[in-house]
Amino acid sequence: MAARENKFREELDRLIEKGENLNQAIQSECDSEDSSQTTAKFRDNYQQWYSLTLEIVKHILPSRLDDFKDHYQYQGASKGLYSDNYRIDDYCNKRKILQKITL
Repeated sequence: MAARENKFREELDRLIEKGENLNQAIQSECDSEDSSQTTAKFRDNYQQWYSLTLEIVKHILPSRLDDFKDHYQYQGASKGLYSDNYRIDDYCNKRKILQKITL
């Protein structure tokens, strides 16, 4: 049992590190002028991270699975893309956020 728990902890640590690297990649890309190649690389790395993490969430936090999926899945642009409904899928597909007008 301890060996299985250690293996799980190691995998979780790797996923956390990959997630932090993905976050840094987004920040670097936002500061860069040419982001076409970085987005494709980010998308591939994110897909791998997401698939592995999704399985962990399914087993460890099943009540949060829908919430986890919602952060990725495209919600459609029926009302436009704003900071409150922008998802990772939007970023990977280079959809732009519309500026929200507040009165």
